[in-house]
Amino acid sequence: MVTFLKQTAPSTKFIWVRCTPYRALQPDGTHTLDNPCNARIVKYNGIVDSVINKEGLPEVDLYAIAENQIHTVSKGSPDLVHWGPEVSRLFAAAIIKAIEAQLEKKGK
Repeated sequence: MVTFLKQTAPSTKFIWVRCTPYRALQPDGTHTLDNPCNARIVKYNGIVDSVINKEGLPEVDLYAIAENQIHTVSKGSPDLVHWGPEVSRLFAAAIIKAIEAQLEKKGK
C-alpha cells in the first residue's frame, strides 16, 4: 500500500498515525484498557510499524497518548471508543507537530 501511495502521489508526505486502544468498562463504571480487542490493535499497529520503519515515514502514536490518558475518561460512560475533548486536543497537537515537522523538511 505504501508503495502504491508513493507511486500515486509522489510529492505527498505521509504520516503513520497509530490507532487508539478500545476501552472496557469495569463493573464499578471505571474504564480500563483491559480489552481483548487491544491485542489485535497492538498487533496490527506493529505490522504497519514494520512497514513504516522500512520506508522511513514519520509516525504519531495516538495509542500511547490514549494509554496515558485513561484516567480522564468519565466513570460510567458507555462510550468505549471516543476520547474527550482534552485527549482529542492532545491527539491533534501530536498530529499537528508531525505535519509541521514535515512542512519544515519540505521548506529546507
